[in-house]
Amino acid sequence: MSPFTSEQQRRDYHDDGVTVVRGVFTGEWTERMRAVAERSMNELTPLTREYDTNEGGRFHAATFRWLDDADLEAFVRESPAAQIAGELMGADTVSFFFDHLLVKEPGTENATPWHQDLPYWPVLGDHICSLWLALDPVDESSGGVRYVAGSHRDTQWYRAQSFGGSDKYSDESMPPAPDPDLEPGAHRIISYDLEPGDVVVHHVMTLHGAPGNRRADRRRRGLSTRWCGDDARFDPRPKTMAIPFDPGIAPGALMRAERFPIVVDRR
Repeated sequence: MSPFTSEQQRRDYHDDGVTVVRGVFTGEWTERMRAVAERSMNELTPLTREYDTNEGGRFHAATFRWLDDADLEAFVRESPAAQIAGELMGADTVSFFFDHLLVKEPGTENATPWHQDLPYWPVLGDHICSLWLALDPVDESSGGVRYVAGSHRDTQWYRAQSFGGSDKYSDESMPPAPDPDLEPGAHRIISYDLEPGDVVVHHVMTLHGAPGNRRADRRRRGLSTRWCGDDARFDPRPKTMAIPFDPGIAPGALMRAERFPIVVDRR
């Protein structure tokens, strides 16, 4: 199969822990995922989260919708997403972990705190990444995600915190995540202006966060899909997210199971 990523994009992912791939999902995939977002916002499930704001707006999040939404399952199994993840990670196998829809409606002031993904998740490995698919035009004024370049090489894990302010993820053995905005000039911050169909791909340890959606005229709908490569293993540590089904694999096993299907296999 022809590659979806360039040598420069693969180098950027390796060096910076983040890169952008533009235009691959324009058209049908973007429209179908917008429909997924609307269904999710109108058909709440036990895995839906509404992060309340005192300033108005709406910050909606939902996970594992692929289990009951045919369009999202088709995206997982049929779109170029797994291929892109594998090319950037340098992985021969790519299995799907979970989907995470994140919507900030106009006027939503909630910021997404600076964080690494790995402390939240019951997995371990270097071959773990996220593809953040823009479903609307995105820039920093509408809540575009910001990334600290090279932070994926930091061996320090930072304490996870709930986007809704609870302490369910708070592991006091870890220090809190730094706030790069309080250290101007100390970090190289990467952000991207995106068009619908663009995807930002980041490593599981890349420090990132996002402001609120300050725009009154623009939604910020993003679909993040999480992918595991050759070395990713199940690691159900305390204070990590719960899997809403029996994963069917033992702790320490590779992330390959019926509910974590292999989508790319170049072995």
